[in-house]
Amino acid sequence: MSPNSDDALIKLNQVKFTYSSDSERCVLNLPYWQIASGENVLLIGESGSGKSTLLNLLSGISVPDSGSVVVAGQALQTMSNRQRDRFRAERIGYVAQSFNLIPYLSAVDNIQLATYFAHGSERKNSGSNISGSNKSLEIKALLSELNIVQEHWNRPVSQLSIGQQQRIAIARAVANKPQLIIADEPTSSLDQSNRDNFMSILMATASTHETTLVFVSHDLSLNRYFDRIDSMTDINMSA
Repeated sequence: MSPNSDDALIKLNQVKFTYSSDSERCVLNLPYWQIASGENVLLIGESGSGKSTLLNLLSGISVPDSGSVVVAGQALQTMSNRQRDRFRAERIGYVAQSFNLIPYLSAVDNIQLATYFAHGSERKNSGSNISGSNKSLEIKALLSELNIVQEHWNRPVSQLSIGQQQRIAIARAVANKPQLIIADEPTSSLDQSNRDNFMSILMATASTHETTLVFVSHDLSLNRYFDRIDSMTDINMSA
């Protein structure tokens, strides 16, 4: 069932996208796709089905050839590259397959780096720096919420376990209080125990912070975590 457009955080209408290197093949053809605010959606699709392209559109990395991509009330296709970069840093939390943590930085510094990019203009206007006391306290509270013990906060993340790195990646994704979290196959290289632990923490954190979640995977065993499952073959007329 499609959400009522009045409470939709994501609204895609008549979206088409082709890559310039293969202009004869339409990678995405989405007549209509919406996700309500606060909804958690599992997006299933095989390699080549258009999942990555769709995520790029949702996060403003790419723009459609035609149609509209509206996220949190903002029409991304009408923005400049700089405006979309800013929007992505402020409104979207991202959890990548390999977590994309900077290995030589600590947990605190990895998260502070995300807040640095999200609040660049505020920093310029106020003269504050990355380690503002209020934001530092928020980060430490978030790490505590996710059960990262204090003695690990300032260690290089490369010295921490996979489970700890998972939690830090989740903390970084929600640190800027985003309206949307995009998770791009973050469990694909995890064993079952780490996968289940990651999913439990991610779902609980998204619920606590009232964040909409779009989780992309080809793993059908994740169905049990989600109330809504969309298949790329159903929504993408080019798949």
